[in-house]
Amino acid sequence: MGAEWCPEDPSDDSGRTRYGGLNRACFGLLPRHLAEVLVAIPTEHIFLPTDVRADQARRPQPYLALPGRGKRPDFMASIDILEGIQVRSFEGTQSSDTIYLVIGPFKCIDNDPLIAREGEYLVETEACKSAHAEPRLYKWSPKGSLRDVTREYLPKPAMTQAEQALTAPFMPYLETTKLDHAPVMRWTIPLKDASPTSRADAYDDDPVPMPDWVPETKRLGNGLHLGFVVWNGKSFELRQRAPRALWPLPNCDLLRPDVRCRENDRARVEHQDPFVDKDSSRQPRRMTR
Repeated sequence: MGAEWCPEDPSDDSGRTRYGGLNRACFGLLPRHLAEVLVAIPTEHIFLPTDVRADQARRPQPYLALPGRGKRPDFMASIDILEGIQVRSFEGTQSSDTIYLVIGPFKCIDNDPLIAREGEYLVETEACKSAHAEPRLYKWSPKGSLRDVTREYLPKPAMTQAEQALTAPFMPYLETTKLDHAPVMRWTIPLKDASPTSRADAYDDDPVPMPDWVPETKRLGNGLHLGFVVWNGKSFELRQRAPRALWPLPNCDLLRPDVRCRENDRARVEHQDPFVDKDSSRQPRRMTR
């Protein structure tokens, strides 16, 4: 694919095996279709000038080729702008079905002093000074323009009124940490105590006890599991469960082996997940809504 460098030795632990937040990525000029998406995002969406993004598209970046559902692979790239921008393609069974996920400074936080500043992008533009990362989905229209299709394509999790009251004021969080392995994301929401406290040893993010009335089909540590979001070649499906192939253990991607993955690794115990099936041949069920 024209990369300047790709990891070849599975035992290579030189520090480049996780580059730009991607596991065992190649390094080189972006695949053309990812570069075109990065440049075409409307400035009013992402707050970064087009020329800044175009300049980075002409520079080598870390990226991965992944198995997909189309004629070409899916690709995922990490672009070195501010805190980093991630772009991932989800190839469709038809080329016109292809969707692009972009995670970048889409959420301006200038007018909300209560939002934590951790991880903020200092975009310093006239429209916005500081922004937080947010996922957006884009698709090329038949006329050749890039459209934001997030509301149309990203299925939202269903929550009861009791669950909303339990987790308020927090909103569901879309976990994207497995996207450099498989076309899957996950909706979760934490149970945290957001009330003021006078205890010196307390933290704002202390978890609250899990109520007895929360069903096992929602319990995930100190939070709620709201479903996996899986690409099927035409759309994203919300599913209750996922096979291990879609939600692999850390460092255990069979396509890009890593010496840190061990059969008896403690991670296999620490990362037990009640919603992931060990048998990858088991077909996950769709989540009822």
